[in-house]
Amino acid sequence: MNKKEFFKTEFGAELECTVKALNIALEERAKCGNHNFQEIRKASKAINELMARLDVYKQGLRTFYGLDLHFTRTDEYFGLCTEDESYYLMKEKY
Repeated sequence: MNKKEFFKTEFGAELECTVKALNIALEERAKCGNHNFQEIRKASKAINELMARLDVYKQGLRTFYGLDLHFTRTDEYFGLCTEDESYYLMKEKY
């Protein structure tokens, strides 16, 4: 798979936007702390919706490219990779 060409497709571009939005939503949820229940609920709903959208893209990657990828997030980067992290389709550094 040519990653550069893949991310130029509508499928690839939307997948990239979804992964980036998920990372932002997770950052926003972390900022909520544990006491602002309304903000926690709002952030959690956004995360759940983005995870559901990501699941659809992951199924497409599995079906059309034979790739079983997972969302990953560390202090240094986030992206999509295989379970053993031997292959990254997307790896964005902070």
